[in-house]
Amino acid sequence: MKLFFRETGTGTPLVILHGLYGMSDNWLSIARELAPHFRVILPDMRNHGHSPHDQEHSYQAMREDIARLFEDMKLENAILMGHSMGGKTAMFFAVRYPEKLSRLIVVDIAPADLRNTPRGKMHELQHKTIVESLLKLDIEHLQSRQEADRALSETIASLPVRQFLLKNLHRRSDGTFTWLLNLKALSENLSSVLDGLHPGTDPEEKYPVVIPTLFIKGELSHYIEPEDEESIRNVFPHSILSVIQGAGHWVHAEQPEQFLKVVSDFIRNNKILK
Repeated sequence: MKLFFRETGTGTPLVILHGLYGMSDNWLSIARELAPHFRVILPDMRNHGHSPHDQEHSYQAMREDIARLFEDMKLENAILMGHSMGGKTAMFFAVRYPEKLSRLIVVDIAPADLRNTPRGKMHELQHKTIVESLLKLDIEHLQSRQEADRALSETIASLPVRQFLLKNLHRRSDGTFTWLLNLKALSENLSSVLDGLHPGTDPEEKYPVVIPTLFIKGELSHYIEPEDEESIRNVFPHSILSVIQGAGHWVHAEQPEQFLKVVSDFIRNNKILK
């Protein structure tokens, strides 16, 4: 699949993959800070933003979308960074195409397969509530974003979460609304989003991944837990874990200055930052 992307800056390629329900827009402020040093590339993942829709939404499919982006843009020795779903996609890419990367940065997600686990069931229930709430919105007769927000508030209490989700509500030139998200595909593939790496099951994947890797965890988030550290070390033996104080799952949005410092220090220590 050929993905929509935004691009800014020059230098070493830095590809940033957004998370579930997100889009490239979410990373523009971070990209502006990094652009003086890097050629920052922000794709919209499949079924998100301005990229095409498809019924498949697996990490294998998303990995191959990114592989096509790398091929089309002739990217080599790139830094790949991903948040949440984008972080897992980045890990799937790294075990299949490690020769394309110089560094890997994974933001608030672990490589574990969470399907059929208590933690995974909790995440799946949260995602199911979100997707069902969005699907229930009568967007054909919707008059305003405020009306959509009021309707969502019945099932999604957090205003920042509602504002984040409603970025996906696109107003057409005729005044009607449509979703940028492919909600049907996401609804049918929620368990796939909880999938993880399975060393030894795919002969084309290369374990362990020996490129320098940074895992970033939000202090208040539960997406990387102590029980994940062994699997992280096994797959990414040259990895370090940095905890951002006062941040939840959306680390880059909640503590942008700390986030940028950790990312810049990691890259600078590995002699890429110019």
